[in-house]
Amino acid sequence: MNRSTIGRPRPDTLVARMFEAWPKLSAEARGYGAEQVRCGKGDLLATVVRHPCGTWLCWRGRPAGDGWVCAWSDEIGPAALTAWCSRCCDTWEIDVSDPRHPRRRALG
Repeated sequence: MNRSTIGRPRPDTLVARMFEAWPKLSAEARGYGAEQVRCGKGDLLATVVRHPCGTWLCWRGRPAGDGWVCAWSDEIGPAALTAWCSRCCDTWEIDVSDPRHPRRRALG
């Protein structure tokens, strides 16, 4: 952990603050300039929030259980996430290299 991450909240603790009611963004998240990425049928694949502590990500990363994963972008490394959509039955690559304009690409 480096100095810039000291005191930063755990990623999973921000879910309740970033969403009013799933998947509606809270006023706090909208104030930070949150972006949501959806599949071609409109299902939520990922949310990218430019939080003061860093870029916070929440994405559909697992096909089992609730499937949602949260992390700080600097803790996961690559600028692309793999998200699953059960409605499309497809896997999507979410490019978060520019958190203001995340992009999606079908992999399946």
